[in-house]
Amino acid sequence: MSPDEGSPPLAGTGSFRSFVRFDPDQPVVASVTAHRSTKVFVVCLEVDQELPQHPAPMELTLLVIEGQPTVTVADKATLAAAGDVMVMAVGTPHSLKAGAQRAIVVGVLQARE
Repeated sequence: MSPDEGSPPLAGTGSFRSFVRFDPDQPVVASVTAHRSTKVFVVCLEVDQELPQHPAPMELTLLVIEGQPTVTVADKATLAAAGDVMVMAVGTPHSLKAGAQRAIVVGVLQARE
């Protein structure tokens, strides 16, 4: 699921945990909110699951919430931990891979005007 599909409205409140869902067969990407210039989503990875390499469609900020995923940005792999932040420009190839534990990563895509 892309961050655009099934997006909730732009205004409102709710529990972050309501967006956290795991699937043993594939990574889950849940849209928190989407607007034409800003999209917020949550990526949930089971042990050893991977979100394959793809280009950032807008400027992207990733925040690791839980786990120790390997975040690969432009062919440089980094073992991340909760609290780590990665920022990348439009078009930057990146991927996520959970290690020995589940991983939760929040992403924010933002268009520059």
